[in-house]
Amino acid sequence: MVFPSGETAIAFLILLTSGLQYLVQGMNYRSDLARIERFAAKARLAAWGPKLHPIEGKRKVKVNLRGDTHHEDDPNGKWIEMVVEGDGVYVIDSDGQLLPLNASVAEPAAIPRTWFVSLIGLLYQRIRRGSKTLIEENEEDRDTEDDDAEPEPEKVTKKSKRISQRNSTKSSSTRTSRTSIRQR
Repeated sequence: MVFPSGETAIAFLILLTSGLQYLVQGMNYRSDLARIERFAAKARLAAWGPKLHPIEGKRKVKVNLRGDTHHEDDPNGKWIEMVVEGDGVYVIDSDGQLLPLNASVAEPAAIPRTWFVSLIGLLYQRIRRGSKTLIEENEEDRDTEDDDAEPEPEKVTKKSKRISQRNSTKSSSTRTSRTSIRQR
């Protein structure tokens, strides 16, 4: 019986895990497309009514992300504000900007986004950029952090504590002996 070499086994595992990652990316993409279409349909339903006749102009609506309930008082609902204009559906972000809700938002599966190809690309960029290593970059980051930070007071070590205790004990014993001599 012939056993595969270590390199063959590693190559097989790399291909297997990258292939599985690609398949999961594809499933996530299809799921994201379905979710986007579901939310767009809910927004159009809320804006145009059950007959789905488009109304001219912009309509601001709230869509429940968790279920099909249409009551804004629903404690289990998570509501998001959207704008429907023509066939376009937009999400209102925290800054008030309108972000389009369409298929371009979802990321399709791509081989360059699998872990092994991404790792090779990262290593290639690192080599092309220069010979800086991660350790050198971390040291540079620490140096810049130290420059920005306030200077720390001198740290007291155990040894310096013992020395200061001995000195204080000696000086107090010296003071005590001097005081006792004076009193005699």
